[in-house]
Amino acid sequence: MIVMEQQAVIRFYDLLGKIATKTFESMKKAFGDNCLSRSRVFEWFNRFKEKQVSFEDNESMASHFKFIRRKHEKNS
Repeated sequence: MIVMEQQAVIRFYDLLGKIATKTFESMKKAFGDNCLSRSRVFEWFNRFKEKQVSFEDNESMASHFKFIRRKHEKNS
């Protein structure tokens, strides 16, 4: 679960227009020893930046977001 949370943080910082270095520094403060490695943060940051990946590319995340989408569609 912590990886998924960190991927969401990376995506959030990307949407804010932050750079990967600042993203990693902030994540290191927030997650401490549980933080993804610098290279992994940069990898994910670049994937999101280049739109090579979305949350649906991760199976566990995909099922979570599909559930949310279905729930939203029922309520619409």
